[in-house]
Amino acid sequence: MPKKFEFYIRNLSVDDIDPVFELGRSIFDWPTERVLWNEQIVRWYYEQSKAVCFVAEKESIIIGFILCFATQSTGRVEWVAVDSMFQNQGVATGLLRRSLLVFRLNKITDISTLARDDGKANIFFMQNGFQSNGLRKTEMSLEMGSFSKGLKQPSSANP
Repeated sequence: MPKKFEFYIRNLSVDDIDPVFELGRSIFDWPTERVLWNEQIVRWYYEQSKAVCFVAEKESIIIGFILCFATQSTGRVEWVAVDSMFQNQGVATGLLRRSLLVFRLNKITDISTLARDDGKANIFFMQNGFQSNGLRKTEMSLEMGSFSKGLKQPSSANP
C-alpha cells in the first residue's frame, strides 16, 4: 500500500490553467476524453461563476484537480484527474469531498457525473456514494442528504 503523504487543496487560479491542462492531457486516455480535453475547457471552468474547481498540490506542484459545475439545485462533476504517482492515496477523494462541501453549502442537493462502466473512475465514484441512475450506463448520481453527514467545514489553513 502506498505511503500517505500531505497535500494541499486550494481553488483553481489563472496560473493553474496550463499545468492543469498538461496534467489532464497526460492522464486522459479514453478517445472521447482526448477529443474533448483542451486548454479552453480549463479556462472556461475558471471563468464561470458557477464552477467549483480545485487543485491538489504537493510542494507547489499540481498533482490533481477537479472541475465541477453547478446550477441552482444540481451539481455536476465533469473532470477529475490525479497524477499517476499519487493515485490511490486520497487525493481524488479529498478533491471530491471539497467540491461536495461547496455544493452542500450552496444547497445543491443532486450531484451527477459520467464514468465508464469499466474504468477506475466508475469504481472511485461508487466508493464515494454515487450510483448508476439508469439513464445511461455511465451516468451516476449522488443524493447529498445521505452523504453530507460526513462532510466537515474546511479549516481556515486549507480552505
